[in-house]
Amino acid sequence: MSILFLIVLILFSTFLVLLFILSIIPSKYTLKAKRILSKTLIGIIIFILIVFVIFLFFIFFMPEKLEDFGYNTKDFSLLSWVGIYLAFLSTLDILRNSYVRNYSKGEKESPEQLLKNLKKEHRRLNDKMKDRNKKINTLQNKINSLENQLNEFKKN
Repeated sequence: MSILFLIVLILFSTFLVLLFILSIIPSKYTLKAKRILSKTLIGIIIFILIVFVIFLFFIFFMPEKLEDFGYNTKDFSLLSWVGIYLAFLSTLDILRNSYVRNYSKGEKESPEQLLKNLKKEHRRLNDKMKDRNKKINTLQNKINSLENQLNEFKKN
């Protein structure tokens, strides 16, 4: 039972590391992989919890059965290492979530940098508006010249 439990823990950590890597890479191609890994991770977490609850049930209510499997109920070193391992993995998950929240959207800019960026954007939009106004004026001039030609043609 302990070998199966350790295999599940290794799979759990592998999926968690893969989710961490996929969360750093923002791309539309990783969305399906994230969904599949998330569903698999949820299944593994549920399995780990079920095995852990069964293990705790045997520890508290039938310790003699665990001693038959070779577990010494007086010494819970394996259980404590598993707890430390799960705490490490949950800390890694918390760090991943904070990394995604803070850095995937970009770091917050200082007010000076924000003002500089707004001025650049204003200049760019102003230049764009001037170009459009020039195009509108040239089109208006062409329309006026065509109307004049049409009026002259009607007179003749």
